[in-house]
Amino acid sequence: MKRFAIFSSIIFIVLVITLIGCQRSMIPQESMDGKYINETHNKVIIRFGWWGSEVRHRSILDGLKVYMQEHPSVKLIGEYSDWSSYYQRLVTQLAGGSAPDIIAIDQLWLNDFAAQGEMFVDLYKHKDKIDFNKLDRKLLKDFIKKNEQLHGIPLGSNVSTIIYNKRIVDMTGISLDENSQWDWDTFLNEGKKFKKKYPDLTFLHADLFSLELFILRSYAIQKTGNQWVKEDYTIGFNKKTLTEAFGYIKQLFDNKIIEHIGETMPFNGKIGTAPQWLNGKCALTLGWSSDIPDLTNPNVEIGVAQFPITKDAKETGIYTKPTIVISINKKSPHIDENIRFLSWLINNQEMIPYLYNVNDRSYINENKEFLANEYKINRNIEKALQIALKKSATSVNGVSNNSELMAITYDIIQKVAYGRLTPEHAADSLIRQFNEKLQEIRENKK
Repeated sequence: MKRFAIFSSIIFIVLVITLIGCQRSMIPQESMDGKYINETHNKVIIRFGWWGSEVRHRSILDGLKVYMQEHPSVKLIGEYSDWSSYYQRLVTQLAGGSAPDIIAIDQLWLNDFAAQGEMFVDLYKHKDKIDFNKLDRKLLKDFIKKNEQLHGIPLGSNVSTIIYNKRIVDMTGISLDENSQWDWDTFLNEGKKFKKKYPDLTFLHADLFSLELFILRSYAIQKTGNQWVKEDYTIGFNKKTLTEAFGYIKQLFDNKIIEHIGETMPFNGKIGTAPQWLNGKCALTLGWSSDIPDLTNPNVEIGVAQFPITKDAKETGIYTKPTIVISINKKSPHIDENIRFLSWLINNQEMIPYLYNVNDRSYINENKEFLANEYKINRNIEKALQIALKKSATSVNGVSNNSELMAITYDIIQKVAYGRLTPEHAADSLIRQFNEKLQEIRENKK
């Protein structure tokens, strides 16, 4: 996204950074309460919140300027932070009625938000103001709820992939390129050989976030062919498969193929800032194609390869999802103006140079040729999408990403990493806690 973006000179009077954890603060936080309206001569104020890297922040902010030039009666206020602080801040804002007017969300959060009531505008009610004909219908299907409401529009496609540092791969002789099709055994064996020859380098950067999503879950999905959690709120795996998955993670730690979890926790969800990756001393990572711009630096020459698939896979376990989803806060006082901006954001070709690298906009079919002809697209993102979409990629369902279930999994992975639970006991504990939590969820839905 990966990840996740997905605007030229005018006077840009105020920029508000209010999200907790944001590493930049350009004006006092209390400016979010609306006191700046007089300063902008009674213009319509629209607050736009998103997460991401400096690359994404700068690009979107430049694009906002373009819109304000074309619509002088509107003042767009950017509110952004990094990934690690964004979700919890947004949950708090939505609960307290202080969320931005236009909100970037991860598709994986939609189920959690829907369970708390209708928070976002049903965009299908505004078909007369948004041109849906230009959008990839397949991608939109992920956002159609049981009541046929559309709660957000994606800014591009996102897939799970191997992202590697070509310099390290070439130097150490790892047999990896864009045509490679590793299984999990190959992945482990290559890591063992690598660490034996280069003990001071890191083979795989895997933080808690990626261990949960890209290894534990992917391994189980490939073995069973099921979603991590099924639509009927029952688990999609068994003890044998889960024990194997935890055992695999334990081997990664025992063989020092990944850094100890205590070393990666300060950079959880922010692989590009981890010292080993930042300094070009890490061979590869598992991540989203949208992570590629954030993982690129002077010490890293990026390459991509197919995500690992087990030999006897019943499902590829290669995830596909939107990079980022743009939704409109149902409590916003300026719904019509928000709709106008959203329509412009997804359809206006002036936005392409500001979003094409940080949010792949090729989901808009007519943009594909324009992008190829007019702009130097990030070829690694393009390659990752091409490689992954050759396989039957897995669209992650909403219930699998329930935040409480993820918290349970994070806790157990850490206990395995520190040797407090064996893989078998970890499987027992996760299954027991999942069943209890899923039963609670089912009862709350009645």
